[in-house]
Amino acid sequence: RPSKQKNYVSITVTIAATGEEQLQNIFTDLKEIESVKLVL
Repeated sequence: RPSKQKNYVSITVTIAATGEEQLQNIFTDLKEIESVKLVL
């Protein structure tokens, strides 16, 4: 969904990670994308 001032778009994704290593790899990959500003 867009932010109040329409500067950002929020995306929620639900996954079933198979382990800590896979989860860490996903976070690392997402953080390398320039247009991704925040990964929780």
